[in-house]
Amino acid sequence: MKTLTKIKLINWHVFQNETILIKGNALIFGENGCGKSTLIDAIHYVIDGGHNVKFNSAANANNKNKRTVESYMRLKTGIEGKEYIRDGGVISHIALEFYDTLSKESSVIGVCLELVKGNKTAVERFYQLLRTKIDDSLYLNKDESNNLKVNNFADFSKIVNDKNIKINIFDGSKRDNCARIHRALSLYNDSSSTYSELLNKAISFKPIDNVNEFVYSYLMPEKDIDLNNLIASIRSYREIKKLVELEEEKKEILDKIIVKGDEYEQLKDKKICYNLVLAQKRYKEKKQELNILSSEIENLSKIIELENNEKTNLIKTRTAYENDNLNTHYRNLLDQRERTKIELKNLENKLNIFNAKLNADLQIIKYFGIDINLNKFKNSGDLQGYLVEIANYKQILKEDLEPSLKERKLE
Repeated sequence: MKTLTKIKLINWHVFQNETILIKGNALIFGENGCGKSTLIDAIHYVIDGGHNVKFNSAANANNKNKRTVESYMRLKTGIEGKEYIRDGGVISHIALEFYDTLSKESSVIGVCLELVKGNKTAVERFYQLLRTKIDDSLYLNKDESNNLKVNNFADFSKIVNDKNIKINIFDGSKRDNCARIHRALSLYNDSSSTYSELLNKAISFKPIDNVNEFVYSYLMPEKDIDLNNLIASIRSYREIKKLVELEEEKKEILDKIIVKGDEYEQLKDKKICYNLVLAQKRYKEKKQELNILSSEIENLSKIIELENNEKTNLIKTRTAYENDNLNTHYRNLLDQRERTKIELKNLENKLNIFNAKLNADLQIIKYFGIDINLNKFKNSGDLQGYLVEIANYKQILKEDLEPSLKERKLE
């Protein structure tokens, strides 16, 4: 079901730029000439696509100056010398916003009227905007002087396309436009023409004298009854009733299956949740284990690093120690060499002294003709052997010379 929620009127008789909100059932009331008929005529004009529309039927019945689309656009006053308020080129818009209670979407059905100065007939273009609401930016813009300007149909279409709004343009005959609009409003059926007739009659404000005729003509149109078709319909009804009962039984079974299916899905969801919780628990445990292993690896890495540092330090210490030992040993060898040199020098001196003494002793032995061989000790360095040999020589000499010495002493 589509319900009217908003009306937009631009340059339509006394309505220069008006947006009227409709909520639920609406009551239109006011003094004569305030625009009640003008508003209803605008709605009627759009809904029937301008087809067989009789503006303000009640007023026109006794009025020679019947209202037309052009008189509404130009705002006919009837004042002498000023027949129209808008006497130049005029652009008018009538837009009706509907809300579909089934699809929960809004749509707009409207008409753009363009009347060129000097022409007596306006160019009308009916359209439908899908899945959108009435927006002033579609119908009005500002000129260079920052004044509001009414968009013609070309500008209107461009803005609609720029906003990516889907538009259906009704460009057929008035009858075709009426049918397409009724179809868009879900009014197009066998009673579509009846609806238009009833709408025209309701707008005329004339009372309905014959209620029966109204009911049969507009609410319950009379039709011939075919008894055979009626009997066939009753039989079909009974068969359909049995089928419906069977379908109801099937529906009960299906409902039970659906309940079981829902229970299964719930259990399935619970199992999934349980598995998820279990997986999360395992994940946390593994994560903790991983953190512990990571800590151990980090500690071991630190220990290894410390050991490597200690090893490096030990190597450095060992190298330094070895270098110090080598230096010490080298210095000791140097010192030993110096001491050896000194000892050799001393030995050389002693040898020289020994040789000098030996030479002196050899001279004495030679002088006295003593039979003793000391040449073997010359340059030998065998001081001990030399001393032993001399001691033996002295003992022999003492034994041999002691008498002679005593004689010489006595002498």
